[in-house]
Amino acid sequence: MPSSTPVIGFVLAALSLVFMAPYARLLLPAAPRSLFIAATLALSTGTLSLVVLWIGLLGIPIDWRLATLISAVISAIGWVIWWRRRPTVAGGDDKPFKLRDLPLPAQVSLLIIAILAVLILFNAVYWPFAIDDAVTIYAFWGKQIALTGKLPTGTLYEAYPQLVQTIYAVIFQASGQINEYASALIPAALSIGAMLAAYLLGGQLSSWSVGLIAALLIAFTPAYANWASSGYVDLPMSFFYAMTAVFLIRWERDQRWQDAMLTGIMAGLAMWTKNSALILLPVLGLWSMYQVWRQRRLPNLRHVALFTVALLVVGGIWYIRNLLVVGVIVPPTGWTDKAIHTVATLLPYLTDRPHFPIGIVLTVGLLFTLWRLISSRAQEYAAALLMIFYVPFFAAWWWLASYDVRFLFGVLPIVAVIGAYAVAMLLRWLNRFTWFSSVHQYPAGRAVIVVGLLALAVLPMFTAVDFKTELIRSPMLSDEEKHRIAYGARYDMAQWINANVPRGSVIWSQDLLLPFLVDDRRVVGGGWPTSPEQFAGYDYWLLSPSDVLPAWFEGAFASTQPLHESAGYRLYPLIRR
Repeated sequence: MPSSTPVIGFVLAALSLVFMAPYARLLLPAAPRSLFIAATLALSTGTLSLVVLWIGLLGIPIDWRLATLISAVISAIGWVIWWRRRPTVAGGDDKPFKLRDLPLPAQVSLLIIAILAVLILFNAVYWPFAIDDAVTIYAFWGKQIALTGKLPTGTLYEAYPQLVQTIYAVIFQASGQINEYASALIPAALSIGAMLAAYLLGGQLSSWSVGLIAALLIAFTPAYANWASSGYVDLPMSFFYAMTAVFLIRWERDQRWQDAMLTGIMAGLAMWTKNSALILLPVLGLWSMYQVWRQRRLPNLRHVALFTVALLVVGGIWYIRNLLVVGVIVPPTGWTDKAIHTVATLLPYLTDRPHFPIGIVLTVGLLFTLWRLISSRAQEYAAALLMIFYVPFFAAWWWLASYDVRFLFGVLPIVAVIGAYAVAMLLRWLNRFTWFSSVHQYPAGRAVIVVGLLALAVLPMFTAVDFKTELIRSPMLSDEEKHRIAYGARYDMAQWINANVPRGSVIWSQDLLLPFLVDDRRVVGGGWPTSPEQFAGYDYWLLSPSDVLPAWFEGAFASTQPLHESAGYRLYPLIRR
């Protein structure tokens, strides 16, 4: 990569979140400001990643300058069209119209959401990636794309959807280094978008107050705050997943071709972010059948065709490419044999501690929504849509991936709206009583409400920032110090390897995070070797602190003394006797 210019990486990261704003406004001329912001975020990140994808598919070396130029031209065309049509594309306003007109609880709720969003962004840009898949899949393959200028080819993690990885790649290239801080802005912003999507979905289905409650329920969830800045893609995918539902509602209500196309785009972007979003195919098919049954008529076939083309162009190309190039659609990387089929996993929001106490609200909301659907004989639109978007995803998770509750983040905005409905119904029932409906009129009552909301926000806000002790002790940490805190002794070992081991060397290691830290050498994360023959083609073996050198090693290799040791990490040369 060229010389180090990390500031360019930050500029590119920021622009990649907003450069499609003219198209968002052209497609949504009278939409609320919040919907315009969400559409801008989705279209911008999606377009840049698809530009990189097509550069790679055409066999052209992936280069941030070419990707940026193409994206800039696309954006410029949009601005020209917008300028010519600007009198007819003025945006609408959200309701309530003025912040000062909102009741105090709503103002405090917005403040909590804003503070949490700032903490998530701060944590993303301050600390490097350091958690499992965020490093070994997304950051690692983003790095490989940046270094090779090619799309990854393989049947495992290389075949994962690449929305986040492709944007990482151009940010790394623009920075002239592996700029984790700038690239982390992308998944963090999309994770914050999950709260915005919940707000929009609640507003479209019921009222903006329900939407605000849904966003607040997400903000109150410690698990969300913990993972939002981690670099995982479950929450970014949930943003696109929920936005699919938002535009689907608008499409059916207003019968606009723009909303039909945006529904397909959002579904495609969800699938381009994580392959678990492929569940949207049966979800949308099931919803279509439900609507035909409910309305006794077929949808506008032109709109359906436009939706289908948008979905295939945005979300289908990568899967078609994988099928043609490597022979797989979904890589076999899930630990499906570890799925836990118990009553506890049927009630994950109750039994998973990081979801407490909001998990109680979400569970009650699910039961309440199911009751609404049954009691209405499947005629209630909102209950039907929410359950159709939630239940198939949950069923697939429970059967295939219930070893990790984190995977349910994909439907977090959906279940947050479900929970918000239950909260809204409870508040409506309590408002029948004078003592409750008048509580906000008294200073003491308002104080209790504010304190209660702030109390629920303390744990998520505390959870949102990593390594707080080290941060408080020394706020101005260097890049090396941050990596040493995040990665421990493996970082020092990686730095020694980068400085002393010949380029092109191949290293066997059980440490799955190390390959991302080592440059110009191939570190293969494998299982535990059982014979010397397995080391054919390898130059070094790196043992982790808990590993014990096997007895057969001394008889097969010239040296049993490590070439270098760092806090228990030991690097052995593989020189046969």
